[in-house]
Amino acid sequence: MVPDMRVLLGRLAVLPVLLATLSGCLSSPPPPAVPGVDTRGQPSLPVTVPNLTGCGVIAQSDPPATPTKAEDALPELSLPCLTAGPPVDLARLSGRPTVVNLWATWCTPCREEMPALQAAHVRYSDVQFLGVNTKDRADWAQEFLPLVNVRYPQVVDADGRLLATLRSPGLPVTVVLDRDGRVAGRQIGKVSAARLDQLIASARG
Repeated sequence: MVPDMRVLLGRLAVLPVLLATLSGCLSSPPPPAVPGVDTRGQPSLPVTVPNLTGCGVIAQSDPPATPTKAEDALPELSLPCLTAGPPVDLARLSGRPTVVNLWATWCTPCREEMPALQAAHVRYSDVQFLGVNTKDRADWAQEFLPLVNVRYPQVVDADGRLLATLRSPGLPVTVVLDRDGRVAGRQIGKVSAARLDQLIASARG
């Protein structure tokens, strides 16, 4: 059973005050470097999240898309689905414009931007959305996502491999791909609804 907001907030309260004072999570050390946060003992995947769409709906090309420059594409990295569905190969995301959002439950700006991402997911039926739960616990994501009514597919990157490849100083990060799998734009830090619309427009062409 998914606990109520008070239970989740009580668990999140173990995070250091430093995370709350940053204008984003751009320099904050991720778990388990944060005192009081332990990401060991991860639950087995997949987990069950009410109303969350499985990863089987994500359009992936075969073979992978081949942009002219490596920096124009996401890496060949296969990430397991948080819930039901096959792994997602980030280099194969093509066929439709795609919004890829890297986030974690311990990141305040990540949590704050979730409603805007879900609203855009509903508004843009021709665009696929993929959340990448990064350096986090799958069971924390399992508890949090229903609280903000997020329904688009989620994969798990417990080691932060995608974040390292993007050379971002921290979370959140939003990358938007065009229908050929090329990077059309990105946002480091909390994305606003207006900025998200702008990024999606650049990907749709």
